[in-house]
Amino acid sequence: MKLNGKVFTREGTDEDFDVKEAIVTARRISVDWEERGKLGHLEAESADGISFRGHYGYPVPRRDYFFRMRLFRAKGEFLLLGTYSERDTGSEGMWFFQLPHDGGKKNAKRK
Repeated sequence: MKLNGKVFTREGTDEDFDVKEAIVTARRISVDWEERGKLGHLEAESADGISFRGHYGYPVPRRDYFFRMRLFRAKGEFLLLGTYSERDTGSEGMWFFQLPHDGGKKNAKRK
């Protein structure tokens, strides 16, 4: 299923980023997003359809940029919650991807 939505991080800001396209299946996740003018991309695989691990980067995944996520589903919507780590810079943190079935249109109307 192709989706779009938002990316949120725990870096002490209220900043969020737009997910341009996300593909979520029971075994694989692929997400493209825009972050501070850069295009990000991640690829992840899962053996159980719940816990995913993979690599991400700007604009393509790098082996030294690693993440783990858990997939939560409700009414056709997806939430990916996890941690990321960049071995070369030492940067690490938490992030989550909100992928509503309507592409975030309901939340946009509330603002």
